Amino acid sequence: MRAVYKAIGQIAVALPVLCAPTALMAQEIGGANSIVINPQLDRSDAAGARNEPEFEPQPLRAGPFILQPSLSVVGGYNSNVLNSANELSDAVLTITPRLTARADTPLHLFEVTATGFIRRFASFETENSEEFNVASRSRYDFTEESSLFANASYSQNIEPRSSFTANPNAAEPVSYTNTAGQVGATIGLGSLELRPSVSLATRDYSTLDLIGGGSADLSFRDSRRLGGSLSVGYRVSPMVSVFAAGNVTDVESRNPLPGLDRGAQDLSLVGGVRGELTPVLSGEVAVGYRKREYDLALFRDFGGLTYRADLQYFPTQLLTIRLQAQQVFQNSGNVQVAGILSNRFTVTAYYDPLRNVRVSAQAGYEINDFREADTDASRPSVRIAGEYRFNPNVSVGAYAGVLRQDVSGVLALQEFTSFSAGFGVTLTP
Repeated sequence: MRAVYKAIGQIAVALPVLCAPTALMAQEIGGANSIVINPQLDRSDAAGARNEPEFEPQPLRAGPFILQPSLSVVGGYNSNVLNSANELSDAVLTITPRLTARADTPLHLFEVTATGFIRRFASFETENSEEFNVASRSRYDFTEESSLFANASYSQNIEPRSSFTANPNAAEPVSYTNTAGQVGATIGLGSLELRPSVSLATRDYSTLDLIGGGSADLSFRDSRRLGGSLSVGYRVSPMVSVFAAGNVTDVESRNPLPGLDRGAQDLSLVGGVRGELTPVLSGEVAVGYRKREYDLALFRDFGGLTYRADLQYFPTQLLTIRLQAQQVFQNSGNVQVAGILSNRFTVTAYYDPLRNVRVSAQAGYEINDFREADTDASRPSVRIAGEYRFNPNVSVGAYAGVLRQDVSGVLALQEFTSFSAGFGVTLTP
């Protein structure tokens, strides 16, 4: 069966340019420190994403491109910088520049977005970091129902301490780079819609500096993911579709330690519904079966329920409630653990009391299962934020949040509680 998975993954790369317009999975840079409330919702007139012409920045033009630049500067406080039982607090300054360039065309799409995130602590200089992400989206429309697309991204990220790595001697956060690409199509055949896809992604980890000198080679975590998927949808009404989707991915361990190759094959089959489910409820929900088989018997295979959901409820024009859930495998920093099974659930409420005021409140719960170590790390969190826009070019915002980690099992992850808060300004020329 493993050989079959790998063969399908290799065949997927040779397929024609036909795949689903699924967004590239990428870490949101600076998300926990953001003072901008601008979720991507199904409705542009809903709380949290409502367009108000008097307060919407006017994009700049440069030849055939429309430019949307912004700069956020936030001063903040973190009660537990190292995410450890021994809480050490510090002040932090973050700077987030962002630029989106989109081709001004009535049809088709070409867009490039570059985001940076610079973090500077008052005392903990070892925690200073720079992250960035450059992502492009393009789509060529043949008809209203059929199109080709291609996406690509390149990013440099850091891994929060005591999340997927247990290294008490680390003198700095773990850092890595992601490179990803997709090509594909949406093919409309009346009420039937086909979405085939192929994708390729690589991740490379930097050498980690240790306390007291020396370094740790983390290249055993380097990976390449090669996948293909197909979604078949059927429109049961003008606003609602049912669908079935299958995905097969070959995970290659690019620099494994001797006898610890993390290569695996992942297969998932789900079915669900998407669209405007009622006049005040829209989104997507899917459930199904997932199976992951590792090349080495040392690591535990997985077979069981999988799911994803993004449901948006619009009870009034001033309030939006969003429920998101997802199951994913995370790259593990523990040598003996091939993959961390992560289950995530988030409920967010957006409230717009005034045309230029936005408020959000979020409760999250994440369970990370370090399967070979028989260890679970649960991470409940709460976050509130507010944004006040003076005019189209200047807004101020603030946030406050609490994150806790509880650990059961033998893995030396830290249990901790951290509080963070910040206040800053966003400039949109």
